[in-house]
Amino acid sequence: MRTTASTGWRWAVGMAAGGVLALAALGAGARPYITLGPTDILSLDQPRVTFGLVQPGTNTLVGPTLYNSAALDTGANGVLLAKLAYVDDEVYVQATRGDGTPVYYDEMGVAGSEWLAVLKFYDLIFEGSNTNSEIRVSNVRALASPTLDIGGFAGIVGMPAMTGRVTTLDLEPMSNLEFIDVAFSAQVPASRPDSYHVGLSTLALDPIGQLQPGDPLPTMVGLPMIDGIRTRQGGLTSAGRLLLDTGAQNVILSPTMIEAMGIDWTRTVDEGGDVVDELEVGGIGGFTLMPMVYVDQLVVPTSEGVDLIWTDVLAGVLDLGGLDGVLGMNVLTSGYLGSIFGDPSEPYLEQVVLDFRQENAWNMRLDLNPAVNVVTPNPDVRGDFNGDGVVTLSDINPFKLALTDPAAYAQSYLWVDLTAIDPNADGVLTLSDIHAFKQLLTAGPAAIPEPAALALVGAGLAVLMGRRRWQR
Repeated sequence: MRTTASTGWRWAVGMAAGGVLALAALGAGARPYITLGPTDILSLDQPRVTFGLVQPGTNTLVGPTLYNSAALDTGANGVLLAKLAYVDDEVYVQATRGDGTPVYYDEMGVAGSEWLAVLKFYDLIFEGSNTNSEIRVSNVRALASPTLDIGGFAGIVGMPAMTGRVTTLDLEPMSNLEFIDVAFSAQVPASRPDSYHVGLSTLALDPIGQLQPGDPLPTMVGLPMIDGIRTRQGGLTSAGRLLLDTGAQNVILSPTMIEAMGIDWTRTVDEGGDVVDELEVGGIGGFTLMPMVYVDQLVVPTSEGVDLIWTDVLAGVLDLGGLDGVLGMNVLTSGYLGSIFGDPSEPYLEQVVLDFRQENAWNMRLDLNPAVNVVTPNPDVRGDFNGDGVVTLSDINPFKLALTDPAAYAQSYLWVDLTAIDPNADGVLTLSDIHAFKQLLTAGPAAIPEPAALALVGAGLAVLMGRRRWQR
């Protein structure tokens, strides 16, 4: 099977997005968890809005006038007009330089770059499912291309529309083959007993596509990122920082994350590798074939201390210019596709609430279907420094890192509660923990390490002086 899917409009490509950790063991970590179930291959739907550009400070619509549906895309820094925005002979005025030459921006897509026109300032108007609640964002510079085909949408409305407000995605209409219900508000809707929160960091802007210094830039806003996502295949796991992308239909992981799990994405299954299919993706810059591989688990940490686990994830493999990966809509809509075709399983999420009101405090709330909100306790294990639920030789390097650089350890192992796994249980990390850790290691389920290995643990840490307290 070869399917075509648009990945939308990305300004994130080319920006650093944090490191990737290769972990050596299996498990959901030392936190309670909910196993939601298999991930749908593609998203059943993507959020959309009705939109238009109007003359600043007026109600004079410039366009689009005939096709005015846009993808609501958290993976887009700005606003884009594509081919369907021009079918009624709409005319959008392009920004110019002082000498009268038109301004373009060199935008990067999954298959290359493409020059897109930078428009003059317009006001952006848009509305969700409630067509009596129009929202206006003043003085927006959009990008545009009369030849760019992004499927059935006339454009992409990105983060400039969502910043400063709450966006609620009601997924339940998909059960009746209806579109996702999109609503905007100034306040977060009341939490439910089955609500879980995921903190979002911001991927900063980097306008690398400016062709000449001083060119007017399109309106851009940073992108939401989820830190500490883990993926697992067999006995190997990796962790990274993924872009939350409502404009992507599926999960995409970087070659670095995929290779850390021992997955061969360069050869098909028939050739002895792990590629089960190819997906044609594209839009800006053309199209490319993306290898597809299966990953056993995708784990999203929540602020409540409970991990949410999706299984049997069909992930694309693509070099995203420094991004660890993309969390696409198929994760959020999983379960709906199967339920429509008679699968007895339940959809996992009923509602997604995106709170972008306050800078540096973005948040995503996931309202689970009560039927799947079954928490499995995963008690902490003393000495389990890599958070896999057991004490083995693979805990040695994380233990050394915790002693030598607590801040780096805390950043690399976000899911581990250091106080709970303190080897000697005194609440601080000192050289005296080395002996306690050795005892836990030799009593663990793995083969007892050679004396030389244990000696290296002590010798490598003997240079540490003083007490190092936990840094959370």
